[in-house]
Amino acid sequence: MNIYNKCWGRFIVLALIHFYMAGVFQNIAYADSEEIVLACNNFPPFKIEKPTEKMPGHDVEILIEIFKRMDQPLKIEYFPWKRALMMAKNGQVDGLCSCSHTKDREEFLYFSKTLGNISTGIFVLKENAPIQLTSFEEVSDEAFGVVDGYSLESTLEKAGVENISMPSNDESAIKMLRVKRFDFLYSFEAPVRYYMLKTGLSDQLVYKEFAKQDYFTCFSQDNQENAKLRDVFDKVLAEIKADGTYGAILAKYRQ
Repeated sequence: MNIYNKCWGRFIVLALIHFYMAGVFQNIAYADSEEIVLACNNFPPFKIEKPTEKMPGHDVEILIEIFKRMDQPLKIEYFPWKRALMMAKNGQVDGLCSCSHTKDREEFLYFSKTLGNISTGIFVLKENAPIQLTSFEEVSDEAFGVVDGYSLESTLEKAGVENISMPSNDESAIKMLRVKRFDFLYSFEAPVRYYMLKTGLSDQLVYKEFAKQDYFTCFSQDNQENAKLRDVFDKVLAEIKADGTYGAILAKYRQ
């Protein structure tokens, strides 16, 4: 009888330990075996659709590390930006690798904690430098270029700018600026500089920063479970920032 009681007691203790540990790990793992699909747009050096030397972009590397620690299968697919955004809105993908926060996107996306930040400003041909202006209102009668889908054109429209061209990507925008299809290119600094370096134009364009803004990994609200996914993602994002992994990945792309 004593042996039976001892065995039963051990069983209860082990069972309690099991359920306790399961509860602990549930807080740090998403525990979904289904593959999570995030849509990226080509946005080097953050996200590089056709990478070389095993450098897919620092945001992509950060995402891979986060989902690896979550023990969650991840698939990244590339689409033009406007299509990627619509797919996330409609639930065709689980989310976007990254996006800016806008009021209208709150209706269909869950935003993570800050994934990174990026500078926005204007590029002009070197022959038109230095850039003296301090506001867009000062040059509202000039021609501007803004990449379609970046949600930057609203800033120009509020300043009264009416002549706005909207090329499909940064590479096309640079070409249009060079042949003077518009006077100013309003865009994110990093991808434009990437293409400038790639095409040997680093000494031909001048940049003036107007703002820095945070960006986030964005999960589709079409699946309510993505709120839980976002919460676990945020915990692991904080973890890789704290242990130096985040900074080490960024440093690779600054060399």
